[in-house]
Order: sequence, then structure tokens, then C-alpha cells
Amino acid sequence: METKFKIGDKVRCTKILNVRQDYIRVGGIYSVCYVGKDTVKLENTNSIDWTDTQFELIKQKESQNNIQMKYFKTKEILSRSITVCVTVDGSNVNTGYAVRRMDDEPNVELAKRISLGRANNTKTNLTTGLTITDSLTEKYILAAIANKVLADIENGTIVIKGIR
Repeated sequence: METKFKIGDKVRCTKILNVRQDYIRVGGIYSVCYVGKDTVKLENTNSIDWTDTQFELIKQKESQNNIQMKYFKTKEILSRSITVCVTVDGSNVNTGYAVRRMDDEPNVELAKRISLGRANNTKTNLTTGLTITDSLTEKYILAAIANKVLADIENGTIVIKGIR
């Protein structure tokens, strides 16, 4: 039996038959990071044997609609304006960015749309693999993550296009 999922897919757990300590919960949304013939590895889990668990594929548009909370922050770094978007969907934290040169006309909505799109894209997500528990989905946690990402961009720990 071959799996229907691909690397990068977002999946939702719909049923757990045996309780295990892989931090999987019904309703949780996870990213697929490995696909074998009959196995799938999910980010932030140890197991690849999910024969006792059922998952459904989440379409990209539905994944964006599952966002429980989002936080935007803008900061000037090296004569650029960086807008960071931090979102929580299920327990996954996603972070995207938008860069604007200071001589370009400010467009707050465009910066938010670009950074949100990059947060939802597995290739441009700056915090791939970061998860938080349900009790920590307060806005101040997202603000702290946004501040940390902006500081990492400023000191060069995170390298993005447009900032050197």
C-alpha cells in the first residue's frame, strides 16, 4: 500500500487508535518531512509507523484558513523595512517576511500579504519545525517569536534576500 502524501504536505490527524507518546493529537496539523513506500514521517515526531493513526490531506487554501492566530511586526534593518508575520496553525508556528527598500512607497497591506504567504510556504517558512502547545498560543508568545526572528535577521543568524 503506497502513501498518498508527499514531502511538504500538511496533514490533519483524524483518528488515533492507540495512545502513544509521539505528541500526535486528533485535530493536530503536521507537515510531512519523509515519505517511504508504506511510511510517512511527520515533523517533530519520532515514529514513522502510523498504521494505527488516520490522517487527511489539507489543501493549501484550507491550511491558510486554519490559522488560529497571526501577528505582524515591522522593523527597519540596514535601510530596509522588514515585515515579519508569525502564525499558529494547530501547534505549528510559521514565520514569513517581506522586504521593502526605504525609497519604495510604503504599502502595509502588500507587506502583510507577502509575509503571510511566505509563512504558509514550506520553502520560505523561517521557523520550520517550531511548535507550541495549545496553552501557549497567546499573542505575546507570537510577538516574542517575531522579535527573535527580526533580531536574528539583523545580526545575520537568519539570512534573507535583500539584507546583507
